[in-house]
Amino acid sequence: MITKKEFVSVIESMNEQFRHDKDYSFLVQSLFKTEDATLYDNDKLIQPLLLLLRKYFPVVDDFCEISHYCYVLDFGKNGDNYESPEEFYDRLVKK
Repeated sequence: MITKKEFVSVIESMNEQFRHDKDYSFLVQSLFKTEDATLYDNDKLIQPLLLLLRKYFPVVDDFCEISHYCYVLDFGKNGDNYESPEEFYDRLVKK
């Protein structure tokens, strides 16, 4: 089983990379006065991390809790209550 510390480290690294990419995209848009600049493709980094985490917390009924947490809930920030990576791990382990 992946430890809470390892899990949190991976989630926080993914979040940090996502925020960095978003800031970079905003700077490029500002520099070139365009809204066409999108986040660059970092799938070669993110997909292996997701696959690794899914080994411990697999997709169930075509629903991935980890992808949902990261991309729909914006790393726990969207929704009524913030869910920290530590709390997210605890919830996944209880399932």
